[in-house]
Formats: sequence, structure tokens, C-alpha cells
Amino acid sequence: MRVDGGLDEQRVQGCLNILCDIGGFGDVECEVLEPGHVVLAFDTSSAMRNPYGDLHGGFYMTVSDMAACMAVYTNGSKPVTLQCNFNFCEGIHVNGQRVTVDARVLRKGKTIQVVNVEFIDEAGIVCLRSSFTTFAKKELAEEDPFPTQEESLETVRAFFAEAGREMR
Repeated sequence: MRVDGGLDEQRVQGCLNILCDIGGFGDVECEVLEPGHVVLAFDTSSAMRNPYGDLHGGFYMTVSDMAACMAVYTNGSKPVTLQCNFNFCEGIHVNGQRVTVDARVLRKGKTIQVVNVEFIDEAGIVCLRSSFTTFAKKELAEEDPFPTQEESLETVRAFFAEAGREMR
């Protein structure tokens, strides 16, 4: 690692402390699936936290994207996120509390769908409001289901192999 001599040890260490693994995605459960609407829920855990002990912004963003894409998928389209916007309203302290994620399609066009996603804590407080604009890559067909995680990994591995690189 190259560090500019103008940075003191506290700033260097503080920056490095920001780097952390984010986990807990496997703990997110689907509670409601209906056309244009999805509700996910999870109990906060230490794998989801940032260095301050709150839910990591990357966790919010990843789960929001998954929820938005699921809501679009229930409408019969394979979604690709074009744009997203996040408004963090309140922090969620990681203390085992149950958090609900509510995703609703607000506009269903031929190829573009707009989705709102909210994170709601146990007290009923909306902690995050986000909106997504998605593109319907194509309509669903029974013979063409959404790929499994393993199928997606194989596609990525093939991409790296074609580029002469190895996936880590």
C-alpha cells in the first residue's frame, strides 16, 4: 500500500477501518410475493454492520436492489437496474431487531418500471426510502427462468476465462 506522507497514522488507520466484509444477505427472508409488490425481512446481525455498529449502507443498497428487481420480476419482466436513489432517513443500529423491506412498483411501462423501496424498523420508522428505475431486459418465458446463483457464477467465470483472467 502506498500512503502519502501528508496523512497521519490516525487518518490512515481510520480509512483502513472502513474496509470491512459485509454479510448476512443469506438471512434475508421473503415474506410477501404478489404482482408488483415484495416484502422482505431480516434480523440485524453483526455481519451487516458498519464500523459504527449501524446497518452498513452497502447492505441497504444491495437488499434494496434485490427487492426492487423481485418486485419487477413478479410483473413478468427480467429487470436490469438503470438508476437508483437513496434517502437515508434514520440509522438502524445492529441489535438483533427485525427490519422489513417493502418494495412496490409505482409505474409499470412496457420496458421501464419505477419501484419504491422502504426499510422499516421494529418501531415502524421508515429508515430508508429509495427509488429504482428498471429496464425490462425481456419478458419472462416458462422455458427461460431467472438463473440460479450457480448459473450466474458460471456465466461470470466464463466471462473471466474469455478475458484470460481467473475469477477470485
